[in-house]
Amino acid sequence: MIVNWVTVSEKNFAFFEVQRSTDGRNFTSIGRVDAAGESATVRSYQFPDAKPAPFNYYRLKMTDFDGAYTYSKVVTAQLQASAEVVEVFPNPFDGKKLYVKTSYLGSVSYNLTNMTGL
Repeated sequence: MIVNWVTVSEKNFAFFEVQRSTDGRNFTSIGRVDAAGESATVRSYQFPDAKPAPFNYYRLKMTDFDGAYTYSKVVTAQLQASAEVVEVFPNPFDGKKLYVKTSYLGSVSYNLTNMTGL
């Protein structure tokens, strides 16, 4: 599974720590991606999760050069072992949690965007 995200601008960003949880409360770092640091343009990032669980919660810990950090919203992804089906819910999206359910066993990549493509 590939974890993708986009920034619209960056100021003083050092790196992103990709974190995963199976219960939505206890997160573990699964990797780190260096940030652009300073950027006024849209930037795309990705991180391959080589060992996703059947149901995953993901978040980013966004750390500045001065050590200050914030967390992104939590998103979920569920894997199932049957026919190649992808479900995204709730629809309409409530602005809180978006669930992606797939039964594909191979590598899966998702890009989440709004209606303007960001």
